[in-house]
Amino acid sequence: MYKLRTDKIKDENGSSYTVYGFDAVFADGTENTVTYPDIFFERERAEKLVKLLNESDVDKRQIPEIVNDAVCEACTLNILR
Repeated sequence: MYKLRTDKIKDENGSSYTVYGFDAVFADGTENTVTYPDIFFERERAEKLVKLLNESDVDKRQIPEIVNDAVCEACTLNILR
């Protein structure tokens, strides 16, 4: 199961930002949670990724590549604006 997470971070100038990521909770004999914080500044993008992960049969070894693809897509969309 994948759950949206919200965190606050500060940059080197002390400005505070809200960032979004997710927790991946695996029940494969042991409760194992892997955290992917600070992926997006936009909540909607994180919600879309969490929904996609929850609706798909994703092997947990694929998650880093999926996150990388989602970040690259977000960067590309921001460049094209």
